[in-house]
Amino acid sequence: MRRLLLVFGLILAASAAQAQQYRVITTCGTPPSTLTVGQLISGFVDTNGTICSSTSGGGAATSVTTNSTTSSVTTNWSTVNNTTIDTNSGGKSGGTIRVVLATDQPALTTPMPVGGDTAAAATDSGSPVKTGGVAKSSEQTAVTTGQRVNAFYSLTGRQIIQPYSNPESFVNGTTAAITDTTSTAIIASAGGSLRNYVTSVIVTNSHATVGTFVKILDGSTIIWEGYAAAVGGGFTSSFPIPLRGTAATAVNCQPVTTGANVICSAAGYTGT
Repeated sequence: MRRLLLVFGLILAASAAQAQQYRVITTCGTPPSTLTVGQLISGFVDTNGTICSSTSGGGAATSVTTNSTTSSVTTNWSTVNNTTIDTNSGGKSGGTIRVVLATDQPALTTPMPVGGDTAAAATDSGSPVKTGGVAKSSEQTAVTTGQRVNAFYSLTGRQIIQPYSNPESFVNGTTAAITDTTSTAIIASAGGSLRNYVTSVIVTNSHATVGTFVKILDGSTIIWEGYAAAVGGGFTSSFPIPLRGTAATAVNCQPVTTGANVICSAAGYTGT
């Protein structure tokens, strides 16, 4: 009999040493559900780990394990707001834990860089990163200088690119009739550090008998030349690679022979 009582006492002691299950609640208060006589329930602790008294209950929360020998608390999350936490690595559900940054989240002291997976001048690898813009069937509304703007595409996805430069930098000019060998400005100096870039030239000669070579000049330096025959002769040139002038220098036209009746026209844009 004494041996039986001794074994029974050891079993009770071992059971007491085992971890006891508690439910975490926001505050000690009303039990999560109606309890019935004879029902087995776990104990309750609040979020500070304080065990609720026998007259307290609480709302539903997660299970925790308290170790009676060390008084430590180990969390074992299984539900949030009575919803089982989703622990899969693929799809989402109502139990998927989500993280939301506050609107007053402070900026990082050291920003995290964002870039492609392949550096410039390196051998291409990986999957392409798509670029896009706004598709329109009409001109975009102009923005003001310094503002960000969308890339412009046709309705079929073809990017629309302005040749050479923005429209505000386009320049052109035409001389009056030149009957001598005077160097005459077609396009005025752009001033400062800006240059004239010539994309096309047209020269005509309306004199009945006198033809002449005609020089196109960057200031006083020849950058193009052609022949304008009498009776409506002349030449026209377009430059896929624009003729690049010197900063703050006019584009001039100069016939070589006196007596012709030459008119020069040119178009282009300004830039550095």
